[in-house]
Amino acid sequence: MSIALGFGLITCQRFPGDETSDAELYAHALDLAVQAEQLGMDSVWVSEHHFVDDGYLPSCLPLCAAIAARTSRVQIGTGVLLAPLHDPLRLAEDAAVTDLISAGRLILGIGLGWRDEEFAGLGVPLKERVPRMVAAVDTLRRGWRGELVAGGPHQNLAAVPVRPLPARPGGPPLWIGAMSERAVRRAGRIADGFMATEVSPAMLAEQAGLARAEFAASGRAGSFTFSLNLPVFAWDGPEADRAQDGWDLVRDSLRYTTWKYDDMEGAANRILFDDDDC
Repeated sequence: MSIALGFGLITCQRFPGDETSDAELYAHALDLAVQAEQLGMDSVWVSEHHFVDDGYLPSCLPLCAAIAARTSRVQIGTGVLLAPLHDPLRLAEDAAVTDLISAGRLILGIGLGWRDEEFAGLGVPLKERVPRMVAAVDTLRRGWRGELVAGGPHQNLAAVPVRPLPARPGGPPLWIGAMSERAVRRAGRIADGFMATEVSPAMLAEQAGLARAEFAASGRAGSFTFSLNLPVFAWDGPEADRAQDGWDLVRDSLRYTTWKYDDMEGAANRILFDDDDC
């Protein structure tokens, strides 16, 4: 079993009171990705949300392509791209181009999404998110194999080819982020990897078992990858003060990013916020 260490999630959010411009934030994101590669990380990861008042990254693949142009070795992943919110054919094309720019280093991690505001704003029924994601996976796989494919569910569209094809034969690995048992099992059936978060070692072992069993039952060839997304911070300060100094450096940022996920529902349609909001 091989173990790889990745860096992320890069989301370009603006901390309350930060006057850094959006252009500077995205330049800093690219610099972070380059530094991650230089320091020996195996991968860098971005994530997607829409209409968030702190500027949470809404467009994963453009940033992935920019990271690919600035790096040469590190794998570049989406953790996660919200597949039901994307037209599957355009997603197949955009991911193929990004994979070509990266010379086959893209990992396409996808998820269902959960925010009503995002689905409503983009005109996608929330109740259709599961069939849309499953249909997207089918479109991606067949399109990247060179087959003719039509649009997503409930669309009566002509079948067309996906061009150009990705750099990697068959396309980038498809990983699915999931938490519920049903979603974990689905990942095992249709994906190449499973992305876990907010789990104990026992929970991770249980989820891995479920996904691995579904992967085996699906009869697909190859291996299945497991990924764990947890906040980790390496600090090489003085031995006596290492724990406290390290925590002082990350405390406010970790608190903010954790709080922000809980705040997203309450922040619907909030245009701007300041220090008093968090």
